[in-house]
Amino acid sequence: KQWYQRRVRGLSLVLGSMCSIPITLALFQPYNFTIYIGQAINGIGNAFSRAVSLQFLSENSTKEKMAKNSGIHWMIFMSCILFGNTVLYFGIGDQKFLDDQTRRVVAGALTAMCVTGCVLYCFTVTPPPLPLEDEDEEQPLLTKKASVCSSVSGASSESSDEATAVIPTSDMTLLEQLKSSL
Repeated sequence: KQWYQRRVRGLSLVLGSMCSIPITLALFQPYNFTIYIGQAINGIGNAFSRAVSLQFLSENSTKEKMAKNSGIHWMIFMSCILFGNTVLYFGIGDQKFLDDQTRRVVAGALTAMCVTGCVLYCFTVTPPPLPLEDEDEEQPLLTKKASVCSSVSGASSESSDEATAVIPTSDMTLLEQLKSSL
């Protein structure tokens, strides 16, 4: 089962990243419908790749290392802006308007970068799981045993009391008046 889950996650990551290719391909024939369709496919792919990468991050991070790992993940994610803008800077230069040849070169370079990223995802390796034997050791966030109050009804009544305490405030009353006026 664990092998199957890793394969599905890897496949979701690769397929999600492959969905970023149509938006760069749309730049070869930049009509409204090609841009819209490419962006829609890109959004669907982003949903898969973000969910999988964040699950991977949560399963392989401890509470103490989550901030550091999230920062590294965000830095890698945002580095695409650096590489894409570098291609645009050298591809476009100081032109005010793109001619067809320059647009094709830039679109080809961006597509090649997307394809390279997809190929690199194919070679990612799942790290070994963190140890779970000792309760005092660091454990991944998703596999940690949740500390639940001894009385489940007490915990639920506390949370419902907190939720209902917000209702009589002046902000909520103002929102209710605004809602009724619409």
